[in-house]
Amino acid sequence: MLPLNPPGEQLGKVNAVLSGRGTRYYVPDFEGCLSIKTVTEGTALWEADHRRFPLSEDSWLILNDRQRYSITIDSFTPVTTFCLFFERGFVEDIYRVCVTPSKKLLDSAEPDAASTVSFFTRIEPGGPLIDRLQRFRSDLATGTMAQVEWDQTFQQIAEFLDRKSTRLNSSHIT
Repeated sequence: MLPLNPPGEQLGKVNAVLSGRGTRYYVPDFEGCLSIKTVTEGTALWEADHRRFPLSEDSWLILNDRQRYSITIDSFTPVTTFCLFFERGFVEDIYRVCVTPSKKLLDSAEPDAASTVSFFTRIEPGGPLIDRLQRFRSDLATGTMAQVEWDQTFQQIAEFLDRKSTRLNSSHIT
């Protein structure tokens, strides 16, 4: 079964999608895992690092692992969110595989537990990531997505993030 709208305690333990629709919603001071926030209808407000990030349909926000944030929806019209939550270490492992020579991967197949990847916290314009997330959302809506497609989509999005130049810092994994 795909982790679509799983219980909160599952976030960070599996790759998951949380999507909801409503006019009022508030979660204060939440410590999450690495996640991508999007809105497919309306506007929602995320707050992190003492800054405000109002998101609408053609933008996205990435929040780092263990970064504290709040979300507020207060609207006369329904707002729909679509947010990806990554299993802790998943994006870091994809990064490690992309930058580490094959021989070193064979010698040390297990990732370094201390490896982290961080991203700038800022609103990003739509572009290819929004297009991919829209396809993902559409595929999920059909109700026929297999686990392998779910896994491939998360891997593709992780690879996109790792190629993106917004990387603040990462421990050297080589």
